[in-house]
Amino acid sequence: MKDIIRHFRKFMPGSKRQTRGQSLVELAITLPFLIIMFLGLVEFGFMLNYYISLVDATREAAREYSQYDPFTYDAAGNRSGDNIDTFYKLIPSYLRGKLEPTDSTDTSRDITLDPTQDNIIVSVFSICRGHVVARYPTTTSTPGEYRTWTTDDASRFTNANIESRLVSDAPETGVLVVEVFYDYHYLLGFFGTGNKITLYSYTIMPLSAAEPNDAQCPP
Repeated sequence: MKDIIRHFRKFMPGSKRQTRGQSLVELAITLPFLIIMFLGLVEFGFMLNYYISLVDATREAAREYSQYDPFTYDAAGNRSGDNIDTFYKLIPSYLRGKLEPTDSTDTSRDITLDPTQDNIIVSVFSICRGHVVARYPTTTSTPGEYRTWTTDDASRFTNANIESRLVSDAPETGVLVVEVFYDYHYLLGFFGTGNKITLYSYTIMPLSAAEPNDAQCPP
């Protein structure tokens, strides 16, 4: 009789065997949620790394071309148009070069922009006393050219957006804005192969060559 009682005590509430069974059930219930949280954290890390690379690339491109002139000139030295070939076309090319290393062994930054869905937008503003008096390029851009690849994304910077970032008594100046829209597709595939999120980065840089002329900003 004592042996029978001892045998049934193993299954009574509070026994070690019951505690172990309860722990296994709890683990089975919580494990899927823990896995989802872990995968989400890893995916967010990948996405953050991509975003930082985009920020660095736009900053480097804007800093480099803040030394260039966005205009062409006539024989009298007056502005005659947009410097498409050596300014607006070269900035996206420079930015892509920073994201797509030519060295195949360099994996620290390897983001390939897709002309069918990603976008690079270059804008230049001339500012007089805290107000935008001109925006460039004035030449209409078509997909595949210098300013944007696709028409899906428009610049997020209007004249009012730029003016809101200036003090009212700001001196005559020029501003270069480089924007990039990148469709980040989830790398792990856990959230679906077709799912994506658009990463957006921009840099605003002073551009002395775009300062307004006397006609745009009278003394």
